Amino acid sequence: MNGCEFRTDADAILDPQARERLIGAGHIQLVTVQLHDTGYHVDDSGDELPRRPAVRCELRTDEARKLAISLLGRAEQADRLTREAGR
Repeated sequence: MNGCEFRTDADAILDPQARERLIGAGHIQLVTVQLHDTGYHVDDSGDELPRRPAVRCELRTDEARKLAISLLGRAEQADRLTREAGR
């Protein structure tokens, strides 16, 4: 492993409590990105690593859209690299 802490899964959640107050009145709903472990994973030597606690980040809708577009682009690029490596 490269020393990074990582999680095996990610979800996007609309939590009714995840809101940001606006100056004056009202609020905006935030999108929560949660990274978590649903299974187990192993390090480079094959030893099982413990599950790590979930981490969450609340994003405004414009930032959530930017992240979604970026993730889609990286996923398509990763698929392409994987196909090319198999040739």
